[in-house]
Amino acid sequence: MSFSLHSRRGWWLLRLCGVLVVVGAVVSTGSSPANAQDSPGDSVPGDVSIHVVQAGETLESIASAYGVSAEMVRLVNNIDGLADPEVGQRLVIPIGGATSESLQVQPVVAGIGDSLEALAKRHGGSSVALAQLNGIIAPDHLLVGQTLQVPSAAGSPDESMGLIRLGRGDSILRVALRGNANLSALLQLNGLPSPFLALPGELIDVPGSQEPDRVMFDPWVSVSLHPVPLEPGRSGGVVVQTAGPGTLTGSFGTNQLTFVSDEAGTTHQAVFGVDRWTEPGIYPIAVQFEDANGRSWVLARNVVVESGNYGSEVIRLAPDTAELLADEQSIAEENFYIQSSMSGFSLEKSWDGLFLLPATGVMTSAFGTARTYSGGPQLYAFHSGTDFAGPIGTPVIAPADGVVVDTGILDIRGFVTIIDHGRGVYTGYWHQSSILVNPEDVVTAGQQIGAIGNTGLSTASHLHWEMWVGGVQVDPLQWVREEFP
Repeated sequence: MSFSLHSRRGWWLLRLCGVLVVVGAVVSTGSSPANAQDSPGDSVPGDVSIHVVQAGETLESIASAYGVSAEMVRLVNNIDGLADPEVGQRLVIPIGGATSESLQVQPVVAGIGDSLEALAKRHGGSSVALAQLNGIIAPDHLLVGQTLQVPSAAGSPDESMGLIRLGRGDSILRVALRGNANLSALLQLNGLPSPFLALPGELIDVPGSQEPDRVMFDPWVSVSLHPVPLEPGRSGGVVVQTAGPGTLTGSFGTNQLTFVSDEAGTTHQAVFGVDRWTEPGIYPIAVQFEDANGRSWVLARNVVVESGNYGSEVIRLAPDTAELLADEQSIAEENFYIQSSMSGFSLEKSWDGLFLLPATGVMTSAFGTARTYSGGPQLYAFHSGTDFAGPIGTPVIAPADGVVVDTGILDIRGFVTIIDHGRGVYTGYWHQSSILVNPEDVVTAGQQIGAIGNTGLSTASHLHWEMWVGGVQVDPLQWVREEFP
């Protein structure tokens, strides 16, 4: 018999498999430990031992007798805290000198709504053991985007199990009634001798639950952040569900998050950009919810920001083109125009799903690349968009629905078009040879809006595609690969 580490419910699984455990005995898959030889036991095929705790034994002494770590015994048996097991308690002991190093594990990235308690419930083990396994000294403060090692049980958590945190006025009896579950089985599964011992705030397993997992405390139903970890120069999306209607505000680092709520006031969404020059490290993210009665709650977490791994390049300019870089005032005025035109906010969301590529052609320069220009001063600290090479006249299309903000010609950027996609998301198209739309036009995804050209500060025919989210320049290709709320 092979025992899965996936469950705190090892004893019940063993009972279901027909394994008989004799009270006061050690049932072992191999030789019993030296200090357990006096206890009679029956051999059970497999790779675990079942130890029945005797008077005077501690978790450390039991683990030592079997040549495993106390942390491993806690992990396998879902023993929280530092208390010793009770006399008569049956412990599953992995044999073969198993340690946290030899335990089969898989990586899991912690989300903004995750906790060690919830991860332990999903993947097996205890929150204390998971903290020890991952060297976490502050279990209540997981880093969002942190990679944790959890016990690997068939490669994934038990999809048949649901997790529900009891709220105010809720009880395990009501959970059983809502899910048409057997109350006795539910109590056994969660190690509860009585339904009255399941208090509000406790996280319980509910097999076959049709309710979505709810592992957070009121008023938070769920909070998700995508992607994790974050990267400089890229976008993030936050979706928050609350138990009741209200308004939501938030912040990431020093930037404010603007949330848009649905008609019921219980689902709240925001997108934001992470500045290209953000140093890799840990940054705070917080959301504050206020209900109709003026009560407020704050959820604060720390988020991992990893390196964007950007490269660098040198752009060689002809002498006459390089002269454009010498007029610092014109450059500053043009930059201000772009920033002010692409930093607004409208409630209506125009995009649906992934963005399209705005043109066919070879990508010649990626977003975020550090740039220097020969023959003149540095114009941009980094390349603020993505370049696509193509013959003059190649169609430029709208990658998503939106409203044209402005069109025109600029010294550096040539013929430009700016589109507002709603909720602080803007795209821009530089160096075009022609423009086929006008300000205030409503455009749809795939509609031609212009043509590739070589106008402005350009060394060859190409399209420069730029995106701003929440007033921050971000990588537009991320929106081609990933969906945002």
